[in-house]
Amino acid sequence: MKHLTTFFFCILTYASFGQTSGHYLTISYSNNGQIYDAIDQFYFFALSGYQPNNDVFNYEQSDLKFNFQYEYVTHKNLVLFGKVGYSDRKDSYTISSVRPAHGNKEQNYLNISLGAKYILEGDNLQFSAGIEIPYYKISTYKEKLFLTDPQNTFYQTQFIDGGTVYGLNTIYSAKFFFTKTFFLSADLDFGLLFFNLGGQSNTVIDYQNPIQYPTSPYTPYDDSYKKTTVSKPEFYFGIGAKL
Repeated sequence: MKHLTTFFFCILTYASFGQTSGHYLTISYSNNGQIYDAIDQFYFFALSGYQPNNDVFNYEQSDLKFNFQYEYVTHKNLVLFGKVGYSDRKDSYTISSVRPAHGNKEQNYLNISLGAKYILEGDNLQFSAGIEIPYYKISTYKEKLFLTDPQNTFYQTQFIDGGTVYGLNTIYSAKFFFTKTFFLSADLDFGLLFFNLGGQSNTVIDYQNPIQYPTSPYTPYDDSYKKTTVSKPEFYFGIGAKL
């Protein structure tokens, strides 16, 4: 990533000596679609003991992704851009089985992309298409479980190592300028991604009363997810300004 960043910085520096047609800043919301399936399968579904299809009567999920994008448009309609996205997934559940229980799961994702596009049309409605190199940093997955009843209280936390995702995307964009300065944007990207997730899974006892296990009954184990796949599309909707 260091060499890639230097390469794009050199391109931007070179292009700035020519006549430009604009600098665009965009704030958008997306559905986190490129990595969602793999993350959900490996962390939130496959390794969790309490899933929506078990005896869970309440389950809530939140995983909004917000993005900030800078674009430099040259006089030859070439767009060079950088994008940063962040999402923080938090799930909570309540179980109505023999032992009342509730818990929560959390993980966050940082996404950095660099790319280039070509503007196909201009004026008020602007279309562009190109490629980008995405990189995701996946944090450690953490799930807290709380079991309570009159005879027993038991709290535990499960940790699973995070990982990285990178690849090559095709990207398509549309901008509608409702003034000379401000525009609405819609983007779509998908491509070939390599997932390198996991490593070690470990569960620790945070609290127990009465004490059932003087030492932890859980043994850390290695578990990883490595896969190269064509991702599902990710959709972005936002608002921006031409500087």
